[in-house]
This record gives sequence, structure tokens and C-alpha cells, in this order.
Amino acid sequence: MTYSQFKNGLLKRNLYAVLALLISVGAGAADYPSKPVRLIVPFGPGSGTDILARMIADELTLQTGGNFIIDNRAGASGIIGAEAVAKAAPDGYTLLVTSNTTHSGNPALFKKLPYDPIADFVPVARLLQWTAVLLCGPTVPATSMKELVSWAQTKKGAVNYAYSNAAGQLVAATLVQGSGMKDVGAIPYKSSPPAITDLVAGQVDFMVIDTASAIGLIKSGNVRALAILSESRNESLPGVPTFKESGFGNLNPPMFWGGVLAPANTPKPIVDQLNAALVKIVAKPAVSARMRSLGSEPWSSSVDEFDKFLREQLTVWKARVKAAGVEPQ
Repeated sequence: MTYSQFKNGLLKRNLYAVLALLISVGAGAADYPSKPVRLIVPFGPGSGTDILARMIADELTLQTGGNFIIDNRAGASGIIGAEAVAKAAPDGYTLLVTSNTTHSGNPALFKKLPYDPIADFVPVARLLQWTAVLLCGPTVPATSMKELVSWAQTKKGAVNYAYSNAAGQLVAATLVQGSGMKDVGAIPYKSSPPAITDLVAGQVDFMVIDTASAIGLIKSGNVRALAILSESRNESLPGVPTFKESGFGNLNPPMFWGGVLAPANTPKPIVDQLNAALVKIVAKPAVSARMRSLGSEPWSSSVDEFDKFLREQLTVWKARVKAAGVEPQ
């Protein structure tokens, strides 16, 4: 065999290998999903992100005929769940349903993470914008933000707030810093449901949380919503004033969002297929109405739009965390 024949044979074998790979990827996307898909939620059952995940899991099952399973991996401000997805096989069968905590806030709040929010993931779709609300427990004698601040100032260090995610931590820390509260304690929780339980029991005094997690308790009267973090009042809680109406218009936190990501190198045909399905789901009147009833705003995107948004939010959150005086852990 001459060198030329050897070279031509090698080129042909390489070409066949590439063609086989392309055919395999295309076939994989065509019959996707052919086995159960895990939707890892980095927060506990009952959290806003968990509610979102269960909503889209049901819709994806109806739309694709596949089986989408919720896998709650709560803990460490969402780090445990995010790391699990970052290290998962990039085949489309492990996805992350997450929020600004893991991919916008944590990079600014932690000195070191076991995952890279950009390099270790591929964006699939942004689904909604959360609305946050400040709650106080039944043992706190405040019916407004100003009353909360005045009460806290008289307690002289005997006040604390709970947080279970980056948004709750950042907004509460910004409020404490800008309102004149002194020596207020910050208590971290693995997820929002146990934090709310302690709020109702009087173990903590106030917290900032997404409305989806708290709306039931607010309407039942177990907790009081003092202000909502949005430009205008929310249709699901029309009696709750905005922070601006409450005299705290200087609180201008970055956007709270929810979306889906996959491990880096997940085949593009599968990512595009998932994006198309999720965009269609968010556009469904019943789904968008459900999201709004929980105090959130439906907001779908293309893969490229979500990627650009994620990169921008990293810069925004870093600046806001620094301004709030929160030291990275």
C-alpha cells in the first residue's frame, strides 16, 4: 500500500466516523426522550423553583410523551443540585430547573464554586420572572415596612431574618444596610419551606421570598406581607404595596428569574427541541395564567437570548452584592 492510498483510506474512515456521529446525534434528537428525564431542582419541595419544575414536567410529559421526573437536591444555596447537573452526562436526560440563585447570585456570594455557571452549562430556556415579597411573622408587631424598621431599631440586636437563596439574602441585606437597622442576624436555610415554617413559629422575624412559595400562607393570614418587590402592585396580591410605595424605592435588586439549563456539550438538536417545547408551554394560556396567579411573569426566550441574559446578570449581581456590603463566603 502506498502512502497516498493509506492517507485516502484514513480520510475515508474519519469521514465515515463523523457521518456516523452526526447520524447518531440526529437520531437521538428524533426519538428524544426515549427514557426518563431527570429535572434536578436545587431547592426543596414547595419552593418556587420546585413549583415551576413540577408545572413544566407535567406539560413536557403531555407534549413529548416522555417521562420527566423531579429530583430535589436542596442544600448549600442550590450548589448541590447545580454541581450534580454540571457533572452529569451531556445527553439531554439530566436537566437543571433553577433560578438566579445558582447562576447569578452564587458566583458573587461565594469565593469558590464547584461549577462554572457559564462553561459547565448550556442554556435551554428562561421561563419566568419571579416577584419577591417581604414577610414578617405573627410575633412581629408591624403592618408596614416603616413599622418593621422602627421596631427592629428598638430591639437592639435581637432581630434576625431568614434566607434560603441569593435573592432573599441580597434584598434583606440591602434593606438592613440602608434602613438603619443595627446588628440584625442573618440565618441561612437549605430551602424556603423550612424557613417559612420558622417564620410562622416566630423563630425568625422576617424574610424576603418569591411569592410562589408564600402566597398561600399570606392569604391564610399565617404571615404578613409588608411589601412586594416590583415596579407595580401584583395582581395576585393587590393589597400589598410596592417597596417604592412603602418609602424604600432605593431598593432596586437585580432580576429574579427561573429557567432550564443542561450540562455543557448537550447536543444542540436536543437543546433546540427542548427550547421549542418550553416556549410553547409558556405560551399556553393555562400555564401563563398559573404563573401569574403565583405572582410571577411568564417570559420565554431563545437559547441565544438566555445565554446573553445569563452573562449580563453575572455582572449585575456582582455589583449589587458589593453595594449591599455582603462579603463572599
